[in-house]
Amino acid sequence: MPDANTYSGLGSQYSGLDSQYAGVSGSSKGGSRKIIKIDGILLPGHFRLLQVGQDIIIDEMQVQDKDGHIKQPAGYDEGKIKIEVVLIPDDGDVNTQLASIYGLFRKVEGQIKPDIHSISNIHANSRGIKKILFNRLESTESEEDDSLAVKIELEEYVPVAVQVQNAVFQQQQQDVASSVLPTATASAAAEVSKDTGKP
Repeated sequence: MPDANTYSGLGSQYSGLDSQYAGVSGSSKGGSRKIIKIDGILLPGHFRLLQVGQDIIIDEMQVQDKDGHIKQPAGYDEGKIKIEVVLIPDDGDVNTQLASIYGLFRKVEGQIKPDIHSISNIHANSRGIKKILFNRLESTESEEDDSLAVKIELEEYVPVAVQVQNAVFQQQQQDVASSVLPTATASAAAEVSKDTGKP
């Protein structure tokens, strides 16, 4: 959940990504936007899709002695990234390629705590996402050919200190809103009564 400062200067910070990835295999149509590196390692497979999304956080407060809620923006949720690639035999054994991706998701069998990774991709980085966690890894095969379709879901990693800071800020907002809500509600009700002539 990056703050406003995270996005300042993004243009200059990521302006060199195109040259950084120029000439890397797999960067045909679409250029550097199709290049995805996790911890500096080029993600194998043929690019199909990369989608970046982020939601805002809305707090709903119930109006005292009234039906309904008042909605108030409280912050931003972590960014989410969806990636789809296809592994084909022309690039080597598909299971070996899949194993290299799985090694990012889970380094060793029995690993309990997921690792934090860095991501290098001009699309994701331009959205302010630099550190990620693997949320889901899905691989699918079919009878049509020997390829493997891989879907990856990532979530932006936010340091604990920042999470605490954001939680405190959201609580402060809620406290302020709670203190002014009764007065604001009474004033609004009075205005309605004045306009309609009904108490």
